Amino acid sequence: MLLFSKQIIKNKYNNRNPKVFLNHVTTTTNYNENSELELENIKLHEIKNYLKQFLSFSKRREIIESLCILNNENFCEKKVLGLQSSLFGEKFIIEFFTKYIQGFEKYYIEQADLKIFSVPFSLKIINGINDIALNWNKSSKNKDNIFSENILLINKKTCINWKNGPLKVNNNYEKKYYTDKIHVGIYFINKYSLNNIKFSENNKSDSVIKKIYVYEMLKNAKDNGLFIKLPDAIGNFYEVPKILNILKKNKT
Repeated sequence: MLLFSKQIIKNKYNNRNPKVFLNHVTTTTNYNENSELELENIKLHEIKNYLKQFLSFSKRREIIESLCILNNENFCEKKVLGLQSSLFGEKFIIEFFTKYIQGFEKYYIEQADLKIFSVPFSLKIINGINDIALNWNKSSKNKDNIFSENILLINKKTCINWKNGPLKVNNNYEKKYYTDKIHVGIYFINKYSLNNIKFSENNKSDSVIKKIYVYEMLKNAKDNGLFIKLPDAIGNFYEVPKILNILKKNKT
């Protein structure tokens, strides 16, 4: 489970310039044995709070409606709808954040897709709790189950994935844990919390993350306040944004 000190965040780091703050946290060493996990959580909280300043309700609405518009055959071929909609969704988020978020930059290095104030993230988009892949390829580098970057995971659909928990649940506590509602939102996943994840393999990737692990990522982020809630899509977005039109013209 993710661990962090809310009191440290509240008392020491509020109202700092985000870039100065993140540099300060990165060079700080006076923490307990959970220092890597805790330090990263503090950074993720600061980044989350910073992003919220730029994401008004109307911009949050634009994000979710735009991602849902992409999930149709006007943008994607039916036979690869899920994969293409995710790829176009990632392109949209990159362009949207580049336009509106100061301190944001594209960063396509290894697992990373973007940086926010020099902190790299891998970007993933899901429509409810599904399997995801760290990389859509097969490489010996994937087999070590190593997450080199944090994950920015955007969920497009509010859901309760299991009514009685997955098959491996052993008791009522676990049953309650696995039957929580996961909201539409932007979730900040700490790379140091992912040591228990074991990759699976399919015909396209050897770094598949099964949905039970995806749920645990989202649940832990939710429980620790590391997410920005988005409104549920209503499906009648009155205007296709210019960014989506650009994606449509440039799709291959």
